[in-house]
Amino acid sequence: MKKICIFLCLLLPLFLFAACGDDEQSPDATDKAPVENGIKIDLGDAVTVGVNETKQLSALNRKDNSKTTVIWSSSDPSIVAVDYDGLLTGISDGSAVITATTPDEAYTATCTVTVSSVLTNIVFENANVGMEKGTEITLTPILTPANITNVKLTWMSDNPKVATVKDGVVTAVGNGSTSIIVSDESGLHTAVCTVTVTTTVTGVTLDVESDTITMSKGDSRTLAANVIPADASDPGLTWTSNMPDIVEVSANGTITAKAGGAANITVTTANGLQASCTVVVNSPVVGITLDQTEVVIGVGETLQLVATIDPADANLQDVSWGCSDLSVVNVDNTGALLGLKTGTVEVTVTTIDGNLTATCTVTVINAATEITFDSEGGDLEIGKMMQLIPILTPDDADTPVLTWLSSNPAVATVDEYGNVTALALGESVITATATNGVTATYNLRVVELEIKIDKIIVEGILSVKVARNFNLGVSLLPANCTEGYVITSLDPAMLRVNSDGSLTPLKAGVTTVIVSSKSGAVTEKCVVSIDALTDAEREELSQEYAQKEAELLQEHNDNIASITAKYDAQLAKIDEIIAKLSISSQTEYETKRADLNTRLVDAQADLDQAIVDGDQQMIAVHTATRDALQEQINNLDKDWTTLSLLLKNREDNLTAKSNELANEDARYLTAQNKLKAEYAFLF
Repeated sequence: MKKICIFLCLLLPLFLFAACGDDEQSPDATDKAPVENGIKIDLGDAVTVGVNETKQLSALNRKDNSKTTVIWSSSDPSIVAVDYDGLLTGISDGSAVITATTPDEAYTATCTVTVSSVLTNIVFENANVGMEKGTEITLTPILTPANITNVKLTWMSDNPKVATVKDGVVTAVGNGSTSIIVSDESGLHTAVCTVTVTTTVTGVTLDVESDTITMSKGDSRTLAANVIPADASDPGLTWTSNMPDIVEVSANGTITAKAGGAANITVTTANGLQASCTVVVNSPVVGITLDQTEVVIGVGETLQLVATIDPADANLQDVSWGCSDLSVVNVDNTGALLGLKTGTVEVTVTTIDGNLTATCTVTVINAATEITFDSEGGDLEIGKMMQLIPILTPDDADTPVLTWLSSNPAVATVDEYGNVTALALGESVITATATNGVTATYNLRVVELEIKIDKIIVEGILSVKVARNFNLGVSLLPANCTEGYVITSLDPAMLRVNSDGSLTPLKAGVTTVIVSSKSGAVTEKCVVSIDALTDAEREELSQEYAQKEAELLQEHNDNIASITAKYDAQLAKIDEIIAKLSISSQTEYETKRADLNTRLVDAQADLDQAIVDGDQQMIAVHTATRDALQEQINNLDKDWTTLSLLLKNREDNLTAKSNELANEDARYLTAQNKLKAEYAFLF
C-alpha cells in the first residue's frame, strides 16, 4: 500500500504537467530509455558524509549507465535527509539507508550512508595568555563544528624552556614567550596560543655594607639593587634622591656626592616595592675666617664677630670661641664680645673639625659717650686751614680713633687729624665718627678773604620798647668789606646784645650802644630810648615765657628717659651674661668652691686608697671623679673672674649713669638760667 501511495504521488505531478502543458511532450518523457536490468546508485553501496555536509546522489541504468528518474527516500531522516533530486544531507552522527526506486517500482537500489562529524577549524578563545612562573593553566581549543567528537589532538610547545604542554595543560617553566600549538590528527587544522611567562618581583634590597654609607664630596659609586626572586621579569627599577643637591643618582643607580650633608637614596620596582639607604657626604672644614680682624670697642660696649666656615657645606659647622684675657673681653659661644676693661686681647675662633683658627685683635678703650667741638660751626677764608679738636665726654675717655668726613670736598677737605682746608666758596659739614659710632659735626662756611672796614654808619637815636627785639641799621664802608663788626651795650641791664646781633630792651630808659669793627679800629655810637611795657604786653610775654619753660622741662624729662634707657640696656646685657654663669655673687662662689674643694679632697683620698689596694677598676673611677671635680673648680674660678669684672663693670655703668644724669640736670639748670636771662625784663 505504501508503495502504491508513493507511486501515485510521483504520477500526480506528471499528470498535472501534461494537463497544463502544450501538445509537445517533454524530452524526459520521450527521450529516456526504459529501465532494463535494474538501477544502481552512482556513489556505490556505502557513502560517508559529515554533519551538515551534502552529497549529490544519482540513479543509473545498469544497462547503459544513463541517469534515470527515481524516487529517493531515507530510512532515518533524523540521521540523513535526501530530497527528490537525490541531494543528501548529514543531519547527525549515525547510519541510514538511502533507497532509489523507479516510478514503476520495478527496480530499487540502496546505499548505506554513514554520518560522522568532520573537523573544519580549531581556534583558541585567547591568542595571547600571560602566566606567572611555576603556575599551570589549561587551554581548551574551540572545534568547529562544536559537536564534533572523537577528534584526536596533538599538543606542542615551540620553547619548552619557557612552558611545556600536555593534553592542553600548560606549565610555566621560565621567563619568556612560547607558542602552544594544537593540531588535529591529519594536521590540516591548527591553532596557536602565545604564552608569555613572567616572574613577579616580591622584594628588593640594596647591595650595600650598611643602611648608612659615607662618601667624600666629588666621589661617585654605583649601587646595586637585588630583586627577589633573582629571575624576576623586568623589575622596572627607578632611582631617586630626596636631596639631589647633596647626592645625585642616575637612572642606573650611580650616585655622585655633590655637597656635604645627607640624602636618602631609594630604588623602587615597577610594582611599588622599595629599598633605601642613607648617604652621608663628608665635606671637611678647610678654613675659617672672621668678618673683622681688628676692632676697637669701649668698656661696657658689645660687638658681634661673625665666623665663616670654608666650605659653606662643611658637615661640622661647630666652632669654639676663646679670648687671651677674659678679664678684658668676654666672648660667648656665638662670638658676641663685651668690653670689660681697657686693654688689647686676641679673640680666637676654632673649628671643631680640623682645629683650624682665625683671630681678631680686640682693643678695649674707655670710650667717649659724646664728642663735640668748641662751636657748632664757623667761617674759614679761602686758602686758610684750621684744626678741629674733639672734646670728649667723659673727660677721662681714651682718645678714640676718629674717621673724618667732609660732606662737600670741593668746598673743604679734612685729613685724618681733623685739619680742615678751605678750597672754594660754599658750605660743608665736617663729621668726626668714633669707632663706637659716636659723632660730632661742624658746620663750615668758606668765605672770601677779609676786607677791612673803613667807616661805620648807624642811626643816631632810636626809640624802642621793652622786650621788643630790634636790629640796628648799620652800613659799612667800603661796600665790599668782609670784616665783621661787634655791637656793645654800655648798660647790659637795660639793653642786651644777643648772639645773633639783635638787641633786647630790658627796662625803660635811655642808653648807648657802640658798633665796632672786629679789629676795633673803627667805632660808632647810637643812642637808644626805651619805653616801658603796658600791663597787657607784660601778661602776654609772661605766658610766652611759661610756654618755653614747660617745653624746656619736657626736653629735660625726655633726656633723662633716654639716658636711663641707654644705661639700662647696657646693664641688662651685663645681667644677661651674669645669668649664664654658674654663680651670681661672691658668697655663692665661696660656698660652692668650698663644697667642691671638700669633695675633691675626699676623691683624692679615695684614689690614694685605691692605688694602695691595687684596685684598677676603682682607680679609674676615682681618677675620673677627681678630674671632673677639678674641672668644675676650674670652671667655677673662671666664672668668678668673669663675674667680678662684670660686677665692677656694672658698678661703673651705674656711676656713669649717675654722672650723665647729673650733667643733664646741670644742662637743664643752665638752659633755665638762659631762658630767664632772655626774659629778664619780666623779673
